[in-house]
Amino acid sequence: MDKLNISLGIVSVSLLVLLGVQFLPEDTHYCESRNMTMDCERVSSTSRTCYPNLENTKGNKFCREGWVQIDIVDIPHHFPIKYRCDNVKCVEINSS
Repeated sequence: MDKLNISLGIVSVSLLVLLGVQFLPEDTHYCESRNMTMDCERVSSTSRTCYPNLENTKGNKFCREGWVQIDIVDIPHHFPIKYRCDNVKCVEINSS
């Protein structure tokens, strides 16, 4: 009985970890001066403040030149590569 409970516990924890990884938010915006990406649920009207939560302002971050929406390109068998794109070109960015 103990081996069954331990096995069920391990399987349950493994499933939760795997499902949790799938539901982690992707970063949606990039700030060049901070060299950081962040998941923004919304940005201010000036695009200078990123709000990760719709309900409150906890965790918001300011970017002096404005947050830029990024596109995620997923290459099979590699880590996702993030790009900052404007109307002319896309530039690969480093996420830290």
